[in-house]
Amino acid sequence: MAKTVRKEPESCDPNTKRSPAGRRSGGPRTALGKNRSKYNARTHGIFSKVVVLDGESRSEFDAQLAGLREHFRPVGAFRDGLVEILAVTRWRQRRLLVAALDWSRWIKNWRSYATTKPNGFQFSRNEWN
Repeated sequence: MAKTVRKEPESCDPNTKRSPAGRRSGGPRTALGKNRSKYNARTHGIFSKVVVLDGESRSEFDAQLAGLREHFRPVGAFRDGLVEILAVTRWRQRRLLVAALDWSRWIKNWRSYATTKPNGFQFSRNEWN
C-alpha cells in the first residue's frame, strides 16, 4: 500500500506552515491595540494586567498602599517594591472574593429557578441527581 503524502496548499508559507492570514495574527502591534488588549480579561478582572479597573476606586487602592507603607515602613527600593506587590496582591484577592460572591449568588438564583417546573411544581431531589 502506498503512503499518501499530504501536499500543503500553495497559499501557505513554507517557513511557517500558516496561511498569509494566520501569519498576520500575532496579537496587537500598535500602541492603541496593545492598550486595548490589556483589558481582555475584564469579565471578572481576576487575570487583568491592570491593577485598578474602571469602576474600582483608585483612592481606595492608594489608601491601602499608604497604610501598608505606614505599617511596614520599607527602607529602600527593593522593600518598597515588596510592599507594592503585597498591595496589588491584596487588591486582586479582594476582586477574587467579589467575583466568588457574585458567582455564588448566581448559582443560588439558578438553583432556585431550576428546581421549579414551569407549572409551579417542585422537582424531587431524585429527578435531578
